[in-house]
Amino acid sequence: MQSSKLIPRIARPGRSRWLCLAIALLIVGGPGCRDASSDPSAAIPGPLHLVIDAGSSGTRLCLFPIRNQCEQSGDADPDSAQCRCQAPAASDDLLPGTGEPNCTPIPGAPGLADLAPEAAARTLSAGLAARLTPQLASEIRGIALLGTGGFRAIAPDRQREVLAALRTELRKIGDAANSAPENANAPDEPTKPPVTIEILSGPDEGRLAWMALRELENSPTHAILETGGASVQFASGRSDNVLQAVSLPLGMNQAFDRLADEADLPRCFPFGAPDAVTDFDACRALISRKIFSGADAAALRTAADAVKPGPETLYGLGSSWKAIFQGMDQSRITLSELERFGRTVCSDRKLTPQERDGKFVQRRCYLYAFQAALLQQTGYESIRRGRESWPRGAAVSEKLFPACGPALRPAQ
Repeated sequence: MQSSKLIPRIARPGRSRWLCLAIALLIVGGPGCRDASSDPSAAIPGPLHLVIDAGSSGTRLCLFPIRNQCEQSGDADPDSAQCRCQAPAASDDLLPGTGEPNCTPIPGAPGLADLAPEAAARTLSAGLAARLTPQLASEIRGIALLGTGGFRAIAPDRQREVLAALRTELRKIGDAANSAPENANAPDEPTKPPVTIEILSGPDEGRLAWMALRELENSPTHAILETGGASVQFASGRSDNVLQAVSLPLGMNQAFDRLADEADLPRCFPFGAPDAVTDFDACRALISRKIFSGADAAALRTAADAVKPGPETLYGLGSSWKAIFQGMDQSRITLSELERFGRTVCSDRKLTPQERDGKFVQRRCYLYAFQAALLQQTGYESIRRGRESWPRGAAVSEKLFPACGPALRPAQ
């Protein structure tokens, strides 16, 4: 049984300009609101969840249209229905009615964890004012600001100070809605979206990334492998449940630093020497021997072996996997194909058209050797190109958005 019941609205469609003025007054330092109402073709995308990815190198503001799905069998009690939020992707991967991606960065801003509390609040304020049109602001039903590695790295006292300042800014979105004149005679209307602020662990990021792929691919059974600079996340599950999630300090940049004193490292990276010869097999052997032979690598293999959803259900996430799929111009690659292409890359310094503007150009031999060693470590024989990362999964999390849990019931 499908339900169209939605989370309660926080605003009425006719109050866009009043809401714009209220946001401009309450959020100090922002460039002001963009008025999409001037475009008659712009469709309000419906109830939204705002997920703020407070990363170590920058901040992304992510808006996802939310719908509810409830299922029950026969004449069962409606209160026993299994309900959850969904955040399906549009066919063009854009936020409907805006022409923009779901996630957009706050331009030119460092990670919020690197700023003093007041500066972090101003940065977030400016980003919100630039991103949120009145229509979008009026449709927000919940907000989650989630810190990752940058916040995990700072002292607890500093974490609390910065996050408290950010919470105050986020509350202003609801205050702006409450202050709009058209809301004056509706004191009981739930107009303030709830705010959740957390610092994610590495396994949390893996779980949410798994949930994001569930939404994007409509896949209840799969695994994800996300390669970052500092860590690797792996998560696997079936029947809509995450069963394994690990985060291990095996990221590409961290591994490269650990190899800095190895005599064979020039086989992976020529260091600008005109006569240096990179060698895929020698590089991968070095990485396997020095990086993927310890306890962390064993933990990755154990997690991968514990739940095997299927031979072709592993998705690669992160900019390094994206570079490989672009370089090979494929959406699915086998381990043997990755090895063959890696040998070509390491022996031929000519770049493919897809690689010329990539950020991994200088370490391209290392990139392919590392990912081949990593994929082999998981025991999977192939990997598919994944889209996005964890914010879409956060948008449907019961923990982060409580209205996505037992509170959802079929319309009566």
